Amino acid sequence: MAYIQTFHAELLQWDDAPFIINNNYIKNLSFANIKYIFTNSIEGYHPLSLLTIAIEYHFVGLSPFLYHFDNILLHLINIILLYFIIFKLTKNYKISFIVAILFAINPVHVQTVAQASERRGLLMAMFYFISLFYYINYCIKNNKKAYYISLLFFILSLFSNGRAIPLSISIILIDYLLNRNVIEKKVIFEKLPFIALAVIFGIISIYTQKLTGYAYKPENFTYIDYFFIAGYNYIQYIINLLLPFNLSSGYPYPTKINGILPFQYYIYTIFTIAIFIFLLYTLIKNKLKNKLIIFGILFYTVNIVLLLRLFSPLTENIMEDHYSYIPPIGIFLIIAFIFNPLVNKNQNIKKLIYSFSLMIISILIVLTYQRNIVWQNTMSLLNNILQKQPNRFVPLNNRGYLFLYSNKYTKALTDFNKAIKIKPDYIEPYYGRARVYQELGQTKNALLDYNKFIVSCKEKSDNFIQLSAAYNNRGVIKAQNRKYKGAYEDFSNSIRLNPNFCDPLTNLALIYLIYGNTQKAIELCNKAIKINPKYEEAYNIKKMAIEKEKK
Repeated sequence: MAYIQTFHAELLQWDDAPFIINNNYIKNLSFANIKYIFTNSIEGYHPLSLLTIAIEYHFVGLSPFLYHFDNILLHLINIILLYFIIFKLTKNYKISFIVAILFAINPVHVQTVAQASERRGLLMAMFYFISLFYYINYCIKNNKKAYYISLLFFILSLFSNGRAIPLSISIILIDYLLNRNVIEKKVIFEKLPFIALAVIFGIISIYTQKLTGYAYKPENFTYIDYFFIAGYNYIQYIINLLLPFNLSSGYPYPTKINGILPFQYYIYTIFTIAIFIFLLYTLIKNKLKNKLIIFGILFYTVNIVLLLRLFSPLTENIMEDHYSYIPPIGIFLIIAFIFNPLVNKNQNIKKLIYSFSLMIISILIVLTYQRNIVWQNTMSLLNNILQKQPNRFVPLNNRGYLFLYSNKYTKALTDFNKAIKIKPDYIEPYYGRARVYQELGQTKNALLDYNKFIVSCKEKSDNFIQLSAAYNNRGVIKAQNRKYKGAYEDFSNSIRLNPNFCDPLTNLALIYLIYGNTQKAIELCNKAIKINPKYEEAYNIKKMAIEKEKK
């Protein structure tokens, strides 16, 4: 009921674009492509997730149903695995059920389930849970086979997504909850392979982030600011779980006034520090008889800490809902622990609690259903973001491109202009605005924006496809103005950057035709035809070149 809308959702011009739609390495299950997936960064390092996407693409191409169906299937598997993990830890089916149902239908999880490219989060979580399950078996039964299976699934989880790294610490929390001696030599040594793998994949994650260009550096933010942002995020993720009414696909950096962050950033950080002091005091004094609350807080903390933006700003968001898939389990466990005794009271209280629970579950189903509607397509998602955060320059740019592709040039121009005004050094909207100007016949304005984009973009090695397109489009304008030498240079640069791009090949062929070099024109047309046998322009220009050669 909660996720029924997801079956009708499209692939999004958001994270789905680089991960699926424009990712040529998933479009052929060749050995070369599989090797590339496992040895390179494609929006980070998650080769197993990409491999599952490649298998789906082999059968259905870009038809979205199967991607979404498999995501929902993975979410269902994760719900079941989580239920049995909590039951093994607590031996209490009521606590296990409460945790599982809160995990199943919390609106915060919609981004993870409804976005096809979040396969990386879902697959990682499945292997993460299986690894935890077998590690608990190992702890309870001292079964070495279970230990090695747990280690194997940890590796699979890491190959699915780097967010699995905290599992290497989560297993220490399992030891604590199961009353194992965490400082015993045997217990320490059995953690070393997990920690070693976490360190290796942590280094891989940092390296691939740099390759992908994830290095967003907001202006005027100090390391002290990042400390308070992390403290704020720690509490805000919990608030979003408990009050999921104003969710977004991403939450922007705050605006500083006179060098000061908004008031709540300091207040929330005080709460975060208080929680850590409570944890430290409780662990040292060993005052709490039941360890489940401490375990819940620690589990949330361990799994969220690397995502708080304390160590790396990464993107233009300080928070993202898809980070909040595994960490909330700790909070759900605390809620379930507090709720459980209430259902064991007298009959009247029990009826009241069940009625209240049914109401909460119904509200969560409705909110999750509504959130799924937002994730139906790219336009609905972008409109939702910009309705709440009208000055987000990346969503403005992305919506501008949607308007451009729909031939709504006035609306596209409005969004590109606003994105540029908010962040003049953000280069993406310059290309989009140049395209709009070119479509509207305003070639002087188009050239100015193409020039700006090309100069800025040449410094970024990861943007070669769009840079190639910019060179080609600028070359077209120069050719129309009979500046053939400049057009020749632009088409040549476009081909150099992207040899499989057909447009500059045929455009350059036309330049050769103008200069009477029919052989070179035919050669370029043949290359374009080899790349795309259905490319009619190449056949037409080749025909023109042959006829000219005969004369």
